[in-house]
Amino acid sequence: MTKGTSSFGKRRNKTHTLCRRCGSKAYHLQKSTCGKCGYPAKRKRKYNWSAKAKRRNTTGTGRMRHLKIVYRRFRHSICNDAVFKAPSWKQKWPSLDTESAYALNLDFPASRTEPGAPHPLDTTEPASHSLIVHSTPECRVWP
Repeated sequence: MTKGTSSFGKRRNKTHTLCRRCGSKAYHLQKSTCGKCGYPAKRKRKYNWSAKAKRRNTTGTGRMRHLKIVYRRFRHSICNDAVFKAPSWKQKWPSLDTESAYALNLDFPASRTEPGAPHPLDTTEPASHSLIVHSTPECRVWP
């Protein structure tokens, strides 16, 4: 019996098949692991010795279903110049915690922090907002 050409013709069983995660023909059937992405490991297989492979498989080469929405929302927040300021009671009483301030209903405008102002529990004026948004005219808003 020969070890050459006639033996190679009998090799009909495939060791690698399609991977469920990356789709490449690198899933080893006996080892039950993918040689390209490392499936079924939770973390994707990547090494720093292959810069080209990292370029092919990095963030931005796929659909980015969630990240493109995050990036868009971040651009609009810069565009609208959202300014977050502390509540007015925090300016007058910085040592007061939030729960006791809400229990005392201390969300009053900052104009009452001057000396001689009415009592802070007097609610004749509407409460100040904690988010001030300034919209710039040169900014275009995309959907």
